[in-house]
Amino acid sequence: MEGDERNTESPPLEMELNDDDAVEIIELEGQDIDGELAQDMSDVELENNGSEDGLGEAVGGDVLRDDADVVFEKHSGAVFCVCIDPVSSQLVASGGEDDKAYVWKASDGEVLLECTGHKDSVTCVAFCHDSSLVATGDMSGLIKVWSVEKRQEVWSFEVSDLEWLEWHQGAPVLLAGTTDGDMWMWKMPGGDCKTFQGHGCACGTGEIFPDGKRACAGYEDGSVKVWDLKAGTPIRTLTGCHTDTVTCLACHHDNVIIATGSTDGRTKLVNSVSGKVIATFDSNSTEGANKNSVEAVGFSKMQNLIAIGALDGNLGLWDVSTHILRHQCKHEAGIVRLWWDAVAPFIYVCTLDGTVHLWDSRNGERVAQWFGHTDGILDFKVSRDGCFLATASEDKSVRIFTLQSLDR
Repeated sequence: MEGDERNTESPPLEMELNDDDAVEIIELEGQDIDGELAQDMSDVELENNGSEDGLGEAVGGDVLRDDADVVFEKHSGAVFCVCIDPVSSQLVASGGEDDKAYVWKASDGEVLLECTGHKDSVTCVAFCHDSSLVATGDMSGLIKVWSVEKRQEVWSFEVSDLEWLEWHQGAPVLLAGTTDGDMWMWKMPGGDCKTFQGHGCACGTGEIFPDGKRACAGYEDGSVKVWDLKAGTPIRTLTGCHTDTVTCLACHHDNVIIATGSTDGRTKLVNSVSGKVIATFDSNSTEGANKNSVEAVGFSKMQNLIAIGALDGNLGLWDVSTHILRHQCKHEAGIVRLWWDAVAPFIYVCTLDGTVHLWDSRNGERVAQWFGHTDGILDFKVSRDGCFLATASEDKSVRIFTLQSLDR
């Protein structure tokens, strides 16, 4: 394919890991890197508030309470993904089973752009760092980039079946992972690309490190790779992390630790510099029981905690340094996504019964719940200004819930 630079350099360093591997967590001094991110990437050579009274019944019955301030119902099928523009927090993008994505106003649901031309369900939507572009991707692998200002398509590309899509946090650079195991990177607006070759199994999840120079990718065979984005080469390949598919991962703000969750029911803390396992957290209730898939992981920026959300509805809050379980928060339905609040010790969780929950990580108590959906929530985001959250649901709607009166 034209512009596809396949990596033919030396093979990645492979390390076999086991639960006995343990090292000290490396503390790195903070670096002022924000001003360098865009320049570094430009040099890359590429081819109503809720309550905790439990009055809402979401799935399998009538909704007793709808806390949403805005309900967006333009989609004719399940809504799989949602995002909020990071600059103004005024625009929302959503994608769904109807092979469409929409860009619309969070304040009233007014549609600004209808993103058409997709061949399959739109499962990925994302605004770039300055909110000037929005990317939409469907299951078949067709990716489109749209100008928010001009309200038109400016670029498109086809890969194999799409798994995930993410913009760089400081430059107009787009990353994607596919079922054939490759990770792609494009620089906008020209679309010059680089391919990070996989090893024959799906690249199901990925995230760019906070330093903006590396990315971490998780694969179907349980392995994890750390990639140098500028060089286009793998810095480290970690095999044996998991015995099953890596479903989610998160990069710590120290740029060293990564957390990986898997369908094997375990979460690993790994030192990305040394390649050593720091800790293993097991979400399986008893030995020999059915595996309890880990669906979401995330690090708090305010406390030295990691949150782990599992399909059985358990949310574990673990101390990153001591590896001690601080709190366990139970939900009646499986956890889909979690999100740490940026300015308060709170964590948001959405579940398959259509409810959003807010927990206080200091004491493990639930602060609020938001109801309104009549089916499971498949994705959600919290606005950068902390004023609202947006939820995408199988009930064909996106709902906006206000957060302003929370004690944040």
